[in-house]
Amino acid sequence: MYRIFNRRWSFGLGKSRRGMTLVELIVGIIVVGTAAVGTSIAIFNSYGQLQRQRHRMMANQHLRAEIEYWQGRIHIAMPTRDEMRNTMDPRPVLIDERDPTDESDNLMGEIVRKPISHHDMVNTPTTEQRYWEIPVEITYTEPSWSIGVPDAEIKYSLVGYWLQAEPTNYAGDD
Repeated sequence: MYRIFNRRWSFGLGKSRRGMTLVELIVGIIVVGTAAVGTSIAIFNSYGQLQRQRHRMMANQHLRAEIEYWQGRIHIAMPTRDEMRNTMDPRPVLIDERDPTDESDNLMGEIVRKPISHHDMVNTPTTEQRYWEIPVEITYTEPSWSIGVPDAEIKYSLVGYWLQAEPTNYAGDD
């Protein structure tokens, strides 16, 4: 009896097996395939997120440039009342140049400046200082990275301020 038990349990021990079974091969292929599919999906999603962030950064740069332009206009040569009161017509701006040889697939946005308003800050009873509020807005269509999901209409706005360089003394005190 001891001999049968010993042979049954020790069968194959100490011998080297050559090759793999079909079950081991199938399990290995499933594990590697699952890892490859998961990695591909993660890379695709991260690329889409990176593109959306780059579009947002470009839109923000256009907003800042527009505000800086109007801050310079106020500082150097005050715009007319009509220029400050009226909303600027939408101006097209380039968000993303996809193919340099074909302009039809570029991602374009529209930037609009809202009316500029000025406000008085009272620092002391005799000194007043003014600041201007410059609101701008950009709109563009963000393409969808998922099948069956419609493109998203994105709208960002930014308000810039320009403070008068030196307080004006309206009371005549020097």
